[in-house]
Amino acid sequence: MKKIFLILFYIPFLLYSNIDISKSDNQSILQFSNILITDKNISFDKIKTLPFKTYTKKHINLGAIKKAVWLQFTIHNSANKTVTKKLVISSPLIEELVLYGEKKKYSGILSMHKDSLYHTFTISLKPKQTQTFYLKATAHYSLFDFSLYLKDFNATINNNRDELLQNVFFLGVISALMIFSILIAIYLRDISFALYGLYLFAIMFQQISYTGLNRFIFSDNLLIFDLHISSIKVALLIITGSMFAISFLQLKKFPKLLKLYIFLIVVAILECLLKQDSAIGIYAPILTGAIFIIINLLSSIYVYFKGIKEARLYILGFSMVFLSYIFMIIDALGVVSIMEKYHNLLLISSSAEALFLLLAFADRYMILRKQKDDLSNKLISEVESRNREIEQEVIIKTKELSQALEEKELLLKELNHRVKNNLQIILSMINLQKSSIKTKEAKESCSKIEQRINAIAHTYSALVSGNRFKNVDMQKYLSGLLNDLENFFNNPNIKIVTEIDLNLQLKEAVYIGIIINELVTNSFKYAFEEDTKGDITIKLYSQNSKNILEVIDNGKGFDKNINSKSLGLKLINILAKNQLNGKIILDTNNKTHCKIIF
Repeated sequence: MKKIFLILFYIPFLLYSNIDISKSDNQSILQFSNILITDKNISFDKIKTLPFKTYTKKHINLGAIKKAVWLQFTIHNSANKTVTKKLVISSPLIEELVLYGEKKKYSGILSMHKDSLYHTFTISLKPKQTQTFYLKATAHYSLFDFSLYLKDFNATINNNRDELLQNVFFLGVISALMIFSILIAIYLRDISFALYGLYLFAIMFQQISYTGLNRFIFSDNLLIFDLHISSIKVALLIITGSMFAISFLQLKKFPKLLKLYIFLIVVAILECLLKQDSAIGIYAPILTGAIFIIINLLSSIYVYFKGIKEARLYILGFSMVFLSYIFMIIDALGVVSIMEKYHNLLLISSSAEALFLLLAFADRYMILRKQKDDLSNKLISEVESRNREIEQEVIIKTKELSQALEEKELLLKELNHRVKNNLQIILSMINLQKSSIKTKEAKESCSKIEQRINAIAHTYSALVSGNRFKNVDMQKYLSGLLNDLENFFNNPNIKIVTEIDLNLQLKEAVYIGIIINELVTNSFKYAFEEDTKGDITIKLYSQNSKNILEVIDNGKGFDKNINSKSLGLKLINILAKNQLNGKIILDTNNKTHCKIIF
């Protein structure tokens, strides 16, 4: 009686534990399965003799387990016809799956059908047939994380098509933004765009495997290689994300943060050297990734409040993937199973992040443009202010300079006036001395000295009467000098003609005045016979960058050999050659023509 009771009591549970292939189109297999974790090399015949444990969850997440996981489940067909359905393994990352219990055994990832994002087996049961299956699952380079469902053929195809289209669309968005950013980087020569493109490539490269698209893209050899570098792709994501953050967030302004990111990059590079099929080779990049996403979000918030305003959309974009990264990491660590239901959550959030980061570049451009405009306006304002200050300083300095020039001119005028007065005093003293001299020769000597001093005095007289202290008005100066000589000799038969077209500096004017005084005096005294009419012509002009003085009379001339030792000619030679650095051309044949070039 007791045995009958126990049989009746367990019948519902036995019926419940069997999966009816003819019923629901989306039945979870795991919660009706038994599980056994063993070494990878144990044979199937041995497995059938080992005890299994009951497993009641809909999802299995064992992390990086380096053993074989065996699942035992029984499927029953209560219908009166043959029913065929798909056994779907929800993760594309399980590398080796072997199903026992059918007439045909499927083994290895390369033997899986490539018409689905996930691994599938075809289960077909005849009417009223019940069969027990054994599924061996092994993951060498990825995490042991999947669900197991029995699905209708059409539903499987539709679900695969919809999810495939979604994944292709979002990967297309990321790849388009990647290409766009690289082209912009080449055009603008902006390293930030190039690093952004690399970061998007790393996202796309990682998501192709995570979503199962690698099975549609890669050949068999590439597919195996892609599975072997799963951890390296996570490390690549950390490296490119860190490099992009350093550039875009301007972390060179924050040395401590910069060192922290460089440390993350170095750690990620070293993790690529770890043995990829070891637990540490799988977990290390995941843990580093968890640290990276926390640091990256906090750093972007920090630099924003430190004045890097273009970080605002970076924060918004990265926040969208922050939770996805968190879910993926805690799912990978075996804490919860969220990503199993939302396989493309990270892909969707990454696409949104890519769009926001692109907008962040536009935002940075607008901020930089506004800063440039503000700096330009500030610079213009400062320039205008400085110009006003300079104008005031120029006005003040000009006024001071004008006053200084007026004072200088006044002093020069006073100096010249005093020189003129002193010369007049000397002339007066000579006149007084001359009046007391009895001999004719002494009086003539005094007269000559008087005329020479008078020539100098006329120079300063011209300076005092005018306002030009650099150059002497030679026309005015020589007119006064020659007028004095005409009055002194008082000979109406001799006419003086002048052609003056040159002004000279004070020093030259004095020497020219003395020379003209000597030559004209000699002409008055010796060139003409008594009561004979004559002309004295004086020319002063510039020719071929040289100054020329000509004194010509139409008198009788003289013998140069006889008069060469006279004081007047010696004085003319000394002044012309030594003081004016010129040369003398003297013609005394039936006239006197003295030409001085200086």
